[in-house]
Amino acid sequence: MNLKRISVMDWLAILVILAAGLKFVWGMEADLDIGLYDESVYLYTGVKLPTLGLPPAQAAPLYAVWYFILSWFVADRVHLYYVNHQLMIILPAMLVYALLRRNRVSIPISLAVAWLFLVSRGNPYTWPKVSHFGLIVALVTFLAISYKQTALLNSAIASVGALFVSYVRPEYFVVYLLLVCVFLGLLIYQWRATKQIPLVPLVLYGLVSIVVIPALGIPVQGTRSMIAFGQHFALNWVAWTGSDLNPWTNWKEIVSQHFGAVASVGEAAWNNPGMFLQHVAYNLRKTLNVVLTAVLPVFFPTDLFSKSLVMVFFVGLFAFSFEKVRENFRVYRAVLFLLWLFPLPGVISTILIYPREHYLLMVYSLLAVSFTVLVGANAASQTDTMVQKRAGGLYQQLVLVGLLIVALTPYFRVNRGQPNLQTIRFIQALNIQRQVNLLEADGGYAIYLGDHFQRVPEYEKNVSFFQYLQKKEVGMIVLSNLLSNDARFDKDEEWHQFLSDSSRYGFVRFDIPNTKRAVFVRADILEK
Repeated sequence: MNLKRISVMDWLAILVILAAGLKFVWGMEADLDIGLYDESVYLYTGVKLPTLGLPPAQAAPLYAVWYFILSWFVADRVHLYYVNHQLMIILPAMLVYALLRRNRVSIPISLAVAWLFLVSRGNPYTWPKVSHFGLIVALVTFLAISYKQTALLNSAIASVGALFVSYVRPEYFVVYLLLVCVFLGLLIYQWRATKQIPLVPLVLYGLVSIVVIPALGIPVQGTRSMIAFGQHFALNWVAWTGSDLNPWTNWKEIVSQHFGAVASVGEAAWNNPGMFLQHVAYNLRKTLNVVLTAVLPVFFPTDLFSKSLVMVFFVGLFAFSFEKVRENFRVYRAVLFLLWLFPLPGVISTILIYPREHYLLMVYSLLAVSFTVLVGANAASQTDTMVQKRAGGLYQQLVLVGLLIVALTPYFRVNRGQPNLQTIRFIQALNIQRQVNLLEADGGYAIYLGDHFQRVPEYEKNVSFFQYLQKKEVGMIVLSNLLSNDARFDKDEEWHQFLSDSSRYGFVRFDIPNTKRAVFVRADILEK
């Protein structure tokens, strides 16, 4: 697909993916619950961008800008959450199609792969959606790369793209640094060979890097990687031991118990290599299962047979197309090198931290694109010319295939309830206009309730319950399983006294319909 001259057939195929995507996400707001913590924090930093400024380089500033732009069109924060979620599901599938066509994969194969990506389990289920935005930036980068361009120009484009991705997922700054080395090596080689300095790639690389890095900072600074390692080591440790500790809020104690006072992943590995290797081995054992589950369509069962079928299909197709794979590797090797380099941080994060779906999204998505290019591309063909000559009959065929694809696309449903959304809507219905400090353990209701609500996190409690209540001037409490099971509260006798008779302490209890949660509101706050 020539980006300057997109054929009518390609526009039709893109419309098919869009229509299938809209059907797939239709009604999501009435079924999918709001995810608090990470995604909601990204949303908040976006809508508050004019007030708070850009978040730090390691906190996805480009994603905050994206949310800020979306907020121009969608003012309600709850609705904004769902609109972004839907866009993050649809846009990558459309870009996958465009990228495959850019590399001369046929329309039927490109359409099939893009649709399978759309309805794969990893697409809607992967959360937070910041990884989807990073994938979008990467796919746009690869759309600007061509096997017909010079390696120097491609490396400059890839380097700039990796830099932008790192302001969404900071671990990708490693790819940027590697590509800087590749770019400089190619630049020196070309200068020695021709005694000329190519200005276009040099200016592209130089200007963007000189402007962006001083403005946004270096993404890998800070403690983000240690926090991620600590929380996920704690998650594994809880799985091994059956502990009732919350790994997300008690990770410091768990890490300290096994690794001592460490400030980096390297220190943890040095202090207790046996425990560190146990953590890594556990991650590796889980990785294949996570990937195979992610690539299955949502309407497939996730049993061993289905996963085995996927493996047999890929291995068989590769073996059957081996001669074509060899030819395409020769033609596309420079592009394939970049497609295989980009997922490197995701692989490292999976091994050292945890095989989370959002770490693996970039990995299996770009590997799927490269696999499709290897087995399905044909750079030497006259496919587009033939399409133009036979367009009349092919239009009707594509329309029929498109209708079939849309018909086969399911409505995505999880049927897990919406306790977070129900809690938000219930508190909104109380119509409280006063300043409220809200104690909760679920991760950010205040973001959706308005700026007069402020979260009081459960993990800051280091005194008795009533002292904490007074110290933080708590006016509202959301009682959920996470708060009930938190050791800081569960082992506090004052907390249990409060639960047994909250009215005695000036609070009114409301049970939230369709959930197992309750909200306690200080009586004076309810007064109009």
